This record gives sequence, structure tokens and C-alpha cells, in this order.
Amino acid sequence: MVVANLGYVAYTTLRLSYSALAVLVLASAGVVYHRTGKRGGALLAIQRYRRRIAGDMDKIAHDLFSGSRIVRIHGVYGVFGDKLRELDGWQQAVGVLANAVLFTRYLWQHMVDTALSLGMVGAMLLTDANSWQLMPADLQLYYETASKSLGLLSQLANLQVNATNHALVIQEFCDVGNMTPEAPWHAPSKRASIAKPPQGRIIFSCCCLRYKLGDKLALQRVSFAIRSGERVGIVGRTGSGKSSLLQALLRMVELESGMISIDDVDVRKVGLHDLRQSISVVPQTAALIEGTVRSNIDPLEQHTEAEIAAAIQSCQIGDLGADKRIEAGGGNLSAGQQQLVSICRAVLRRKKILVLDEAMANVDEHTEQIISAVISREFRHSTVLIIAHRLEATACCSRILVMDDGRLVEQGPPALLATRDGHYARLLRAAAGTASHKA
Repeated sequence: MVVANLGYVAYTTLRLSYSALAVLVLASAGVVYHRTGKRGGALLAIQRYRRRIAGDMDKIAHDLFSGSRIVRIHGVYGVFGDKLRELDGWQQAVGVLANAVLFTRYLWQHMVDTALSLGMVGAMLLTDANSWQLMPADLQLYYETASKSLGLLSQLANLQVNATNHALVIQEFCDVGNMTPEAPWHAPSKRASIAKPPQGRIIFSCCCLRYKLGDKLALQRVSFAIRSGERVGIVGRTGSGKSSLLQALLRMVELESGMISIDDVDVRKVGLHDLRQSISVVPQTAALIEGTVRSNIDPLEQHTEAEIAAAIQSCQIGDLGADKRIEAGGGNLSAGQQQLVSICRAVLRRKKILVLDEAMANVDEHTEQIISAVISREFRHSTVLIIAHRLEATACCSRILVMDDGRLVEQGPPALLATRDGHYARLLRAAAGTASHKA
């Protein structure tokens, strides 16, 4: 349709005066302005931001529904509600801004339409300036030309709006296609592998980590060494960089600079599968699949019935039994039972490095004591990292690493750090004040 209109306008333009031709050229310049103006880029950026806000809202809603029981226990529905209301407000504000950009686009379109109409009238009058007389056929020709030109301009403007919206989708696909691929699962050389038998020595050397280009560093030149069999607690306020250490260790996010080594082997030279298979991680929320206790603690069926029974007995979940059915996400188990099943999985794997990432944050005191006893008994020769917000969870550790704003600000035995007027002592005082306030 657009091509046909272009042809018709070109044909009729040849039959008009030079003045009319000049008017049409000016109108075409207006169309070019619409197609190349800054409003297209602004609308593209606005649409991208709206999609990002919608994605954040979907994520919060998913987290709220999937963890509704924990949210209900802690009574923090208001936190999620406030965040959703804030995002909804931003989404509406961005929507108003998008409408304003579209309004200015259509305003310019109508201004150009009006200018084109006036130009056509002027061309019509100038065609026969001496006699001021027009034949009916000429009048019809001018009318048809003006109508076709205005329709063509509107179609081009609408095409630009649609092209802008589709360009955003294409750009997102291109961004995904240009993402840096994940490292190989297996190292090309057998020499680039964790030592066997593994020792569990971990060294961070001047590690800097950044989640996205343009963001601030999540880890800033962090350096420390953990001996084989050492039990280390990692503490700090929310956002201090505790979990970023785990992200870097497992290569969930690659370091910007620095090096991490396990048993003197650079983890960047080790395949991702080989690296992650050498470490057991117990997260804050247990990852449970629909099936039995047996299929959850031994999903690859690599262990004997005797080993499974011993692990279940050690973690004091014998009342569940190996054949106990578990719903997806562990919906038919308490929070403590879910975490004990997760601990049981780590006991069965018996890796030389164990990481507990806020593993005792959502369990009661009795379950916490069971988990601490299991760690002391089953992992006494393993390297254990306990990432915790509550300092009580690190009571069994021989050394504490204190993180603050992505930096390692203190480290040492907990008893020694408590006597200093430093970050750890302030965390202790804050925890004591919170406990007395609750009491």
C-alpha cells in the first residue's frame, strides 16, 4: 500500500508546477525528521525500561508465591507489598512518559500534515496565477494528491512506531546472542583438575568481582587463605559481599581480576562441572524435587542402600525414611526437615569442601543444634565455610572473616575479634541489642 501511494504521488507530482514539487520535497523532509528524530531512541529506551520493571515485578511475585510459607511465618508480606507498589508506581510513571513521547510524535505529524495541506492549496493557486481559473480535472488532481500525501505520511509515522517496538525485541534477542558463553564443563587438559585426593585448601588473591558492567564492585581486592580442614565463618551486614564470595568460588560470576585457587589449582582452568562437583553447598532454601527422600539425597543413584541409611540416621531424619514421598519444593515438610534433607545430601556426597550459605537462617533452635552436630561429626576433616547473617551460626568456627561493602575488613579468631573495637565487635553489640529488644 505504501509503495502504491508513493508511485501515485510521484506520478501526480510530475503534472504539477515546480512550486508544488517543492512543497512535496519539504513534506518528505518532514517525514525524514519523523523517521530519524530523537523520539525514536527515547521511545526505545522507555520501552526497554518498562520491560525491565515488568520483569522485576514478575520475579517478586514468583518469590512471594513460592516462599509464601516462610513469608507468612516471618510476617513480611508488607516488604513485598511495598516493593511491588514502588515498582508499579515507576511503571505508571514510565507509561505516562511514553504517552508524552508518542503525543509529541503525533503532534509533529499533524503539524506536517497541515503544512502539506496548505502547501497543496498554495500550489493549486499558483498553477494558473494569471487567470485564477482551474479546470475541474485539475482540482480533482490536486485533491487526490493532497489526500494521498497525507495518508502516506500517517502510514510512515505508524510504521516507525511499530518498527521501534519490534526493534526493542530484536535488540533483546541480539543481547542474549552476544552474551559471553559459560565456560566449558570439563577442562581440555587432565592436568587442570582438582587434586586427588582433594585437600580443601582455598586461596583468594586480590579478587575483584562485578555483576554487570557499570555496577560497583561486589568484591574489592579480597585476599585470604583457608587451610585444609579449617572451619571458617563469613559474616557481615546485608549486601556486604558474603554470598558474592560463594558466587566467585563456584564461578557463577567470573572474576574481573584476581585469582581463586583450590589445592594450588586456578579454578579458571578447571571445568565448571569438575569444580562444582568438588564442593557441597547447602543453601538457605533447600532445593527439593518431587519424589522420595532417596531420590532427593541421591538423585544420580551413586550410593548403596547402606550408605543412604547411614546418612539418614546421622541427620536424624529416620522418622521420614528413605521412601517418604516429597512434594515439589518440599511442600509437605517443615522448614527444618527440608534443611535436614539438604544436609543429608551433603553428608552422602562427603566432599572435602562444604559451604553453608545461610543454611540455618530459617530453622528453629533444635534443628540448628542438629545441623551443628552433624557438621562437627561428619565434616571434621573437611574445609567448612559458614556464610551467616546471625553470628550464633558461626560459633563452631575457628576463624571469622568480616565483610563490609565488598571488602574483607577483619579476620581472626572470634574471641580475639570480640575484644577489639572493630566491625565484628559492632556486629556483636548490634545482635545483642536486637536480642534484648525482642525479649
